[in-house]
This record gives sequence, structure tokens and C-alpha cells, in this order.
Amino acid sequence: MLDMIMPAVLGRMEMPETGESAAEGGWALSVRPPEAIREAEEETKEEFDEMIGKVLEMPAVKPEGLWEPEEAAAMPLKTSVTSLVRASLLAAAEEEETAETKRQPETAVSTFLLSEVAQKPAFMEEEKPQASDIGSATHRFLRLIDLDALDTAEDYDAALKEQLREMTAKGIFSPEEAGRIRTRDTAKFLRSDLGQRLIHGGEIRREWPFTLQVYPDQPMMVQGIIDAVFREDGEWVILDYKTDWDTAEETFVPRHQAQMNWYRMAVERITGIGVKEMWLVGLRGNKAYRVERMEVGI
Repeated sequence: MLDMIMPAVLGRMEMPETGESAAEGGWALSVRPPEAIREAEEETKEEFDEMIGKVLEMPAVKPEGLWEPEEAAAMPLKTSVTSLVRASLLAAAEEEETAETKRQPETAVSTFLLSEVAQKPAFMEEEKPQASDIGSATHRFLRLIDLDALDTAEDYDAALKEQLREMTAKGIFSPEEAGRIRTRDTAKFLRSDLGQRLIHGGEIRREWPFTLQVYPDQPMMVQGIIDAVFREDGEWVILDYKTDWDTAEETFVPRHQAQMNWYRMAVERITGIGVKEMWLVGLRGNKAYRVERMEVGI
């Protein structure tokens, strides 16, 4: 909450000194030393922990007549490809380029103390880009690139830098986001044989979202977003971009093979058209690996 509120407050009034208070324009702000916060919290922590414990110990009550499928605990009604991989329901693990996180178990719930966090709030810290930030910005840029404009471009890197500059000027990317995008890596991929096939492919779709019913006799749905697909010789070619540091074939491909085959299953079922090839594109290492078909399921 502080990260959301404090920037607005400090835009209207000055931060008071530690131990002092100030009021202006309907806002009242007090800065308390960590010792004072710790003393106040310790007085109530045990009471709140006891209350939480009682709630967690209460027996669960199921409404009568509620439909409960077999193996409901092991099979959610809706999930995503990335969640399936991360939850080890598949044989691989996805660690980069995802915003999904697993919920903490109830037994881990405990009263949170402000005194347990860093002395300087996050909104006053200098933000450092994470792997997910780099991956997110790069994927969005790949979706927005004007591929037709590259047909006449001699220097792909310069052309992509100019497109990124125009997007930033329009507010599509912030200067910080633009700084995370490595146009040189993208240019190398688009200059490759596979990149040229994408540029000149038919029916190109980028960041294509899907929702798939896994089994016809069960209600479970799987959803995901495919980075890029294009038609070639009447069939689909699937591309999945990665900004992983590790692009060694013996580790890179097995780590993402199941994910790619979930995408293949979705494309073939939804469109009724076969997938001829699946490619993992490692942008950092300027590498692309063809992924073999495998059976996937839950």
C-alpha cells in the first residue's frame, strides 16, 4: 500500500523528520522510528496469531449438494500451461518470463510486522530490472514490430531501434522498459533463416491467447499465450521466444519441450490444422532449436 499511496502524498507535501508529524491538504503524515513501530506491533502480534490459528483450525464445511469431481484436489478446473510446468505436473520447470506465483500454504500464515521489512520503503529504492521485466518488455516488442517495414531495411538493428524509439515516444514503452530491450538480439533472429520464414510467412499471429478443454469428458480448462505462429505449406509453425541465459541445447530444450507441446495441442485442436514444426528461440544466445513432438496430458 505504501508503494501506491506515498508517491501521491509526497507530491503534495514534504516528508517530516523522524518522530515528527505534518498535515497539509487533507493529508496527515507521521514518521515513527523503527523502535516505536516494533514496540506497538509486538503488543498485538500474539493476539492476532492466536486469532489466525483458531480460524485455520476450524473444520471445513461443505455445502450440501455441491458437485465434487473425482480427484478434484489434483485437478483444478482452470489452469495455465506455465502453472502446469511450474507445479511439476509436467516433467519440466519454467522459471523465467512468467508472472504467476504459487499461493502460500495456510500453515505459513503469520502476522506480518512492518519492522521486519527493510528500513527504506520500496518506493524510495532504486528499482532493478528482473528477468521477468526483461522478458515481458522483449515479448511485447516482438509482438508490436512492423514486420513489413523490415522488407526494405538493410540494417535490421537500426530499423528496430527506430521502431522502438517511435513506440517510446508514443508512450507504448517507458524509457526504462525500452532500455531493457536488446534490439541487436532481435535483429539477429529476424535476419536468420527462421526469422525470414516468419517475416514472409502467411497468416502470422503473435501473442495468440487460447483456452483449451483438455479432456472432452472433464471440465478442466488450460489457457496460455503463444508467442508467434505462422502458416507455411498449409501447416502451422510455432515459435516460442526465450530470454533465458542458459541456452545450451541439452538443458534449454528439455526445460521447455512440454510447454511447446501444450501449445501444439492447442493449435491443432482449435484450428484443425496440423503443426509441422515447433521452435525454441533463445534470443540472448542467438540460437534456435527445433522441438520434437511428445505426448502431454494431466
